[in-house]
Amino acid sequence: QSQQILAAVRDAPKSMNELVDALGLKARTGSFRRTVSELVSAGLIEYTLPDKPKSRLQKYRLTPQGRAVLDVGEPR
Repeated sequence: QSQQILAAVRDAPKSMNELVDALGLKARTGSFRRTVSELVSAGLIEYTLPDKPKSRLQKYRLTPQGRAVLDVGEPR
């Protein structure tokens, strides 16, 4: 699921609801939220509004470190 989330935010920042749709989930499961939180903690994705993590306008974007991980995981 981590790779799918990284791929989903590759081209443009996405909100939590947009990520759920991109992954084809019906709802934000605990596992999904935990995975997003782990990716943020690991520095692979970041908030677009870092001062307001609970904002309804919050989106997630890929960091340079996340891009490197994503590029390594892809077949050439």
